[in-house]
Parts: sequence; C-alpha cells; structure tokens
Amino acid sequence: MFISISQNVLILLLLTLLFIGSTRLTESMSRSKYPDYDAYRARTSAIVPWFPKRPAATAGERVA
Repeated sequence: MFISISQNVLILLLLTLLFIGSTRLTESMSRSKYPDYDAYRARTSAIVPWFPKRPAATAGERVA
C-alpha cells in the first residue's frame, strides 16, 4: 500500500510537533529538578550536538 506525498508531509509534521513538545516537556522537568539547568542550557545546543557556546561577557569584561 502506497502513501501519498500529502500524507507523508502530514505524518512528518505530526512527528515533528511530537518531538518538539516532548523536548519542551523534558526540559521544563529538568529545569524544575536541577537548579543549574538554565546555565547548562545557555551553553549547550538543544537538538544538534555542536561546539560549546562561549560564555557571554559580563559588565566590565573585555571580549578578545
């Protein structure tokens, strides 16, 4: 049985929404459980593993 292109797009959209929703849910649970989670989120990519982000310069610091 073949699935039409429009059905494939609908399935892809629904799976993407499910993935985004579950990511938000687990991040909110982690944020409430671990006090340092917001600092972790600020320096880490949410979905795709990537290089660590540079910390933002605070007032009075010079950026090289």
